[in-house]
Amino acid sequence: MELLNRAISGTMESSDIMVEIIPWDKDLEINLKSDVKEQYGKQIIALVKAILDENGVKKACINLKDKGALDFVISARVKTALYRAARRSQ
Repeated sequence: MELLNRAISGTMESSDIMVEIIPWDKDLEINLKSDVKEQYGKQIIALVKAILDENGVKKACINLKDKGALDFVISARVKTALYRAARRSQ
């Protein structure tokens, strides 16, 4: 998947996550801000990396602002942001 645009998905509401994807020339960078980072940070990052691997994304800057989102929400938000980032502007 080729990332063409900066894209955002999600909100800052409770039980949600805001995902920002920025096309990047360097290796993958994932930044996580979360109130539950100590407990679930590794799991969140592993899930995001798995989704990026599935879609062939090797170079991007991913900013995550988590408010206690469950795995299925994180997955949906990351996939939505990826598809938006890959879409050509009209």
